[in-house]
Amino acid sequence: MNSTKNFNLNYNINETDDHICGAAEYYTDTRFTFLIISSFIAACGTIGNIILFYVLIKKKDNTQKPTLYPSVLAILDCLLCIVYILIFGIDAIIHYLHIYPLFIIYFKYVIPVFAISKIVQISMPYMLIFATIERLIWTFGQIENWILRQTQTDKGRLWTIFLTMFICIISRSVYFFNGKLDLYPNCPDIFRTKAIGGAEWWSEELIHLDLITFTILQVFIPFFILIILNCIIIRRMADKVKKFTNEPNMATCKKLLLKQEATTSPSRKCSLISNDSTINVTKNRTNSITSSLRVDKKMRSAVLTMTAIVASYLISNSLSLFLTILERTDSDLLKDSNDETLASTFHSTFSDIVSFTYMFTSAVRIIIYYICNPSIRNDLNEYFSMFHKNHYKSEKNLPIEL
Repeated sequence: MNSTKNFNLNYNINETDDHICGAAEYYTDTRFTFLIISSFIAACGTIGNIILFYVLIKKKDNTQKPTLYPSVLAILDCLLCIVYILIFGIDAIIHYLHIYPLFIIYFKYVIPVFAISKIVQISMPYMLIFATIERLIWTFGQIENWILRQTQTDKGRLWTIFLTMFICIISRSVYFFNGKLDLYPNCPDIFRTKAIGGAEWWSEELIHLDLITFTILQVFIPFFILIILNCIIIRRMADKVKKFTNEPNMATCKKLLLKQEATTSPSRKCSLISNDSTINVTKNRTNSITSSLRVDKKMRSAVLTMTAIVASYLISNSLSLFLTILERTDSDLLKDSNDETLASTFHSTFSDIVSFTYMFTSAVRIIIYYICNPSIRNDLNEYFSMFHKNHYKSEKNLPIEL
């Protein structure tokens, strides 16, 4: 989500004869419809991530590893969906439907909400990294690196999340202070009498430093780490699949053994009494291997889920980087040819695409889990079934008016 609405933190537009109105964007029927539908998706995503968070923290399946990192990621996804509605959806309603009271309220909260969006965006890739490391350790088993081992203990997870969020908040807290409300009382359009501009101390040097920080901390470092980690996991998974395909199918062996025992005559069964212990040992080993295969299948599902989430993040962040570079360099592509205070059609369209991609990847996170992870799918089905039963009981117990 970028600074693409009615505010631009790259420069200040003072009240002069040339610029008597604040920066603004066009809202056509098509664009308004798109943003309203997107806001509805964001609202559904907010509810979906709350449900996902509840399911993850309540999960008690011993075959699954702890789900603290995915739980925090669900909270961040929920916040991103809320931010999308507050910034993009509300702004579209204000300027298309011309609701002035909402216009006043919007500029009361837009700066802190925008800062929160920046904190959420820089926090998400690192939660993805820690969750991916968790899956990597699950794939490899125990690792020798002491630091990585500590991040996977119960106490280590809490400290890792606390320190990460603290650093992310400090690094992006500047956005709480680098914007200010500019007033344009002489503007004939009442909905352009206010705009968010950069504070006086927010110089060009700080703008470029912020761009470098964003590029390194939020794009390149997470990008390469996530790519490397997922390549390692996928390669390791491929090696495991190859290993299992080259070994005898133990499940098939078990079926043949049971079939042979069932078809054995009574006289022969008597002669096999001395071999009961051997058969039991064989069965126990077969059951153990079958159980291991089930756990391995769940592990593959969890890795597939995390890979899909990482891929969606990388796509949205790459688009965001391109738009941010255009904004920070004050590209002419982003300005209207007739009025520099108006965003160009390209800017509005590309901004909507980038913001929608960010929001959509967060909103559909619960769908990704539902499709890729059978264990969480079962938990979600159980939750919805229980919710439906409770709702039915509450309706059934309502008093009947005579």
